[in-house]
Amino acid sequence: MFFLLQACTLFSEINADQCQSTSDCVDTFGMGHTCQSDGYCSVIEPISRCTTTNPPDFWDDPSAYEGAFVIGQMFDFTADASKLAASELAFNDILETGSNGTWLNGRKLVQITCNYENNAGDTLTEKDAVETVTDFLVNTLGVEVIVGPAGSQDSLYATNLSDGKALFISPSATAEALKPENVTYTDENPGLFWRTTGPDRLQSKALLNYLDAATIDTFAILYQNSLYGSGIGNGIRDAREGSTGIAPAIDVFEVNALSTIGRKINELLVDDTVQALIFVSDNTDDIMEAIKAMRSSSHENVKLLLTDAAAKTEMLEKIREYTGNNETQMESIGNQVIGTKPTLPDSEQFETFQARLEEQYNLDASSSAFAAHTYDATWLGVTALMYADANEDPHDIQGLARGLRKVSALEEPINLSTAGWNEIVTKLSANEPVNIEGASGKLDYNLETEETTTPVDLWKFIDNLLSFEIIDLEDITIDAEDTGDTDTQTDTGVDTDTGTDTTGFSVDTITVQFHHGFDGSNLVNMAYTGHSLPVDGYMTIRLTNSANRKTCELRWIINPYSITLDSVSTMGGIAPALVEDSNSSALNIPVWYGYIIQSSPTMSTTCIEFDETGQEIINDMTNDSPGFAYSYVDPNLPVLHNAMANHPAGWANIEQTVMAGMVSFTAFSGTGMRHYYPINQTFIYKPIDNQTHFNTTWDPSDTNIPQVSASATINPNPSGYYVSEPYFNFTAPLQ
Repeated sequence: MFFLLQACTLFSEINADQCQSTSDCVDTFGMGHTCQSDGYCSVIEPISRCTTTNPPDFWDDPSAYEGAFVIGQMFDFTADASKLAASELAFNDILETGSNGTWLNGRKLVQITCNYENNAGDTLTEKDAVETVTDFLVNTLGVEVIVGPAGSQDSLYATNLSDGKALFISPSATAEALKPENVTYTDENPGLFWRTTGPDRLQSKALLNYLDAATIDTFAILYQNSLYGSGIGNGIRDAREGSTGIAPAIDVFEVNALSTIGRKINELLVDDTVQALIFVSDNTDDIMEAIKAMRSSSHENVKLLLTDAAAKTEMLEKIREYTGNNETQMESIGNQVIGTKPTLPDSEQFETFQARLEEQYNLDASSSAFAAHTYDATWLGVTALMYADANEDPHDIQGLARGLRKVSALEEPINLSTAGWNEIVTKLSANEPVNIEGASGKLDYNLETEETTTPVDLWKFIDNLLSFEIIDLEDITIDAEDTGDTDTQTDTGVDTDTGTDTTGFSVDTITVQFHHGFDGSNLVNMAYTGHSLPVDGYMTIRLTNSANRKTCELRWIINPYSITLDSVSTMGGIAPALVEDSNSSALNIPVWYGYIIQSSPTMSTTCIEFDETGQEIINDMTNDSPGFAYSYVDPNLPVLHNAMANHPAGWANIEQTVMAGMVSFTAFSGTGMRHYYPINQTFIYKPIDNQTHFNTTWDPSDTNIPQVSASATINPNPSGYYVSEPYFNFTAPLQ
């Protein structure tokens, strides 16, 4: 764990100031020392974004905190002011559990807080700031437990840069891809990213329930090009398309591109039949731009649906400032906006937290969606430190995570607070599980997914934009322009039960279709007609009963954040892969790129109509992580090769643009290993003058038919826009 040991003979055969890692320096010389690139320890100078500490005098003399436990923290100091207050309240409570100026086992506790706000006294963008403070906390200071970041995209930046050297606990990063639902965690392989709130699919469902209750048939979606934005935006689009067969209009805007938001909203709402706009961003400036754009006379009767990122005190302050506290404008905005946020717990612990936050910081916890979750995240951080100190080896990051896997026992819950701390310490120090309940509610983590479930509310602004009020779906009228009456009853809108009633339809055919961009070495988003910027790709698998054409559709989002390279890949390519062909035994086929999809699929409502065997296939697919690999239409794949050789267009006309695409599901291999099943795959290209010439470069932002750099027969991994042609259906792996 990150604490300072008394000076020892760690380096018995080398100079005492030599090191291989920062932990060597911390263990030898104490807090405030780091391992430099030349292999020697030196004193750390704090960076300007990480000068805030508790106790506040830490940077004056780090050596005074010899042996201290350290917990890091990273937020946007402006946008996350309420989270910072909640964390400070928690940290001060934690300090009270110690004695004689120490916290645990005679050692002190230090909190180091960093600011990743965009352009906060320097020229760093938010992304650069996140990476800068992560590098300082993890690689320079050696901090091993970090509360934050607040946003999903920022959490991805931080966890990627940390590369397994720290445990992150976010109160509000809700993107599915940060904790893929189909990944199973264990004590031997625990996750290093945790959160005290549930994933995005819960609020996506709540928004869809609102659209149904308000009979809003036509809506558009605009989302930030980030992990958070694409997860919710595309999830809602796919769910609506799966249930109605009609995809809503959708567009995407880039991070730090405020000037494009208003224009894109106007483009999406040019059709005056659109009744609502779903706007998804985790940035308050983005949300403010959307609210401004929706104030035009042509949009004022269109509902603006926001997500949990808008449900915080800082957002209310920005809107009041924008209106100049004009009551008419504030009322109009209040009638136009609907949003989602975690349900506030009905517990004595939350009420106590709410009262103390109001008393000490003049903040209303009911108007700050994730304040209580931040209070709990801070407590969980020190809980991990305490558990690992008693049960794990020093600097074992997985050991810290194992501590969080101990907090969801089936027994009477203990408050995660000063009142319950001694009992929690007793149990966890003895490596016994404990059931805890925080200010945000019960933290009951599923040990396979390491996720907790947070009920979701729908809200509207009230009291001249001073607070929020919960909307009861039963009180929403059928008039889509009416917000409906509200009361304090909670309808979570998160029933995720797909049902088990079936009508006996079987599955006998699988069709796979997908598209995405590839830049020659990595998967990338791409543009196409109707989209002004590169957007996510997707893979769709249709399970069909050929007799009655009843179809179940599963769709996975494909983007750079939702995939990982195949585990056996080398430099992006896979060693000869085990491939199953319908008319041959498994064989090895060389492939040149492969990846595993980590996102969870959406599913059409017809999927519940299949028989028991069909349900088993559906369950296997939704609980698996599909893979994709790329190769040639090899004669050793007879079914695929013969199907394509007999293509109506004629093989000579398509052979340069067709290659084998291979989908994999470990569930169907029989051994749990990854086997690939070949399907047809082609790519669209834009020739310069005829089909023997190709553009030398590919522009993924080109909204015409995108280009590729070369034919597959000329270049083994051409960049371009890849799309499957659902010409060849296959029955494997159903056999």
